[in-house]
Amino acid sequence: MPSILKENSKDLKIKEQVLLEDASGLTIEFIVTEDEKFPYRIRIYGEILPFGNRVIYIDKDGKIDGGGTYLGEPPG
Repeated sequence: MPSILKENSKDLKIKEQVLLEDASGLTIEFIVTEDEKFPYRIRIYGEILPFGNRVIYIDKDGKIDGGGTYLGEPPG
């Protein structure tokens, strides 16, 4: 999963949370895990996703470092 780090990028602090985006029907979950290589994750759930729910892995330096299909259930 290619990502482009913005020139002169600044740190971004986001609390763990679940965003229910009614207009698109997507649920977006920001989480912290015990995984030392990818401690931060974004999970995206929704019936409109053609290849299923998604997960994005973020390393300890805050860089996106992969992603794929998430087979788990949405929160709540």
